[in-house]
Amino acid sequence: MKNRQDSHVSNGSATKRRASGALTRREWMGTLGASALGAGLLGTTSRPLKAQAALSPAVGPIVDTHIHIWKLPRSSPPVSDFGTYPGTPTDGFCCTVNASNPTGAVPWLQRDALMPDYQGNWGGRRVNQVVVIESSVGVTSANIVQSNLWMLDVAAKDTNGPDGGSKILSVVGALDTTQVPLAFELQLSQMSANPLFVGIRLGDLGSIFNGSPSTFDNLKPNVLANLKTLAGLGLQIDANGIPGAVLAQIGQATGISIVMDHFASEGNTFTPSDAWKADMRAAAAYPGLHIKVSDVETLSEAGVGGYTFGPGQFQPIADPTQYFPVMEFLWNLFGYKRLLWGSNWPVCRYGGVLTDPVDFEINIWETFLAQQLQGRDEVMYKNALRVYAPGSASRV
Repeated sequence: MKNRQDSHVSNGSATKRRASGALTRREWMGTLGASALGAGLLGTTSRPLKAQAALSPAVGPIVDTHIHIWKLPRSSPPVSDFGTYPGTPTDGFCCTVNASNPTGAVPWLQRDALMPDYQGNWGGRRVNQVVVIESSVGVTSANIVQSNLWMLDVAAKDTNGPDGGSKILSVVGALDTTQVPLAFELQLSQMSANPLFVGIRLGDLGSIFNGSPSTFDNLKPNVLANLKTLAGLGLQIDANGIPGAVLAQIGQATGISIVMDHFASEGNTFTPSDAWKADMRAAAAYPGLHIKVSDVETLSEAGVGGYTFGPGQFQPIADPTQYFPVMEFLWNLFGYKRLLWGSNWPVCRYGGVLTDPVDFEINIWETFLAQQLQGRDEVMYKNALRVYAPGSASRV
């Protein structure tokens, strides 16, 4: 889920199959043979790769590294995490939690978001595999385990792959990294045994900072210790709304693999600020930090009238070349091996009045990548397999 307010990776040394029978990351990657790549095919998450020609677009495989799932109401089974996102419409207000809108409701998201819904549009069917990202706004530390376990259960039981297997590559959950290490490790142990659990996202489950400023020196106690535990298990972090300079310092202190979501909170403009560019340069200093180029249509938001995230959806600008300057800046700074494509479905429906937003975002990036000499496959799926592949192995 996009915050609208304001590496290199080794293969590791895991070679043994888990007791559950699931493949380790090295075994899983080992199945990605030349013949499968040549045919543009990906496989399911818990068995050797199988042909998925029905979902493979002509230009090559696609992994959507950022989708959310939920079943409403979140206060009831099967989710039962009592999250406030997407909430319930209140008095016509939306998205900012305040006295008039205590749930932060987003009216056009007031529906279940499950894998059959993702498959319901052509854009979703173009995608070979997806990474499920937490959407735990308003979930307490006590209830967050339920969120993680529900997503992992959905991933294990999904049958939306073309062979009737799972289309979900892996799951990025959420845990409170500010809690004492013993409590953190206890919760983490409930998820980390599942090879589909590949990490957590920072930014939705409470702040990691002691108020302002959002600096490395102002991190709350326990955060670094808990992130070192994650790194030691070969798990990664996604980050939402955390400065790149801070994340680079976190990476250097812990060795953890990091993905900054949604154009690293660039915002809603084709002309990002100098401050954002400077922060991106600081972020790039840590080689294990990646940028997720997701929710690309929101770059056109200001250009179509300065919309703010809320009740009204908008029609994004169709001309792909207008998106190129921001894309080129990140391409030149991080290189194609550190960019990952994602859609931010179903939140990307924000820019979906007359469009299939996942298809729209794919086409914007495919147009840009077609003009490059190399890097299409890295951005659209290979980097995802390196960063988010299931199993236990260091990703930095």
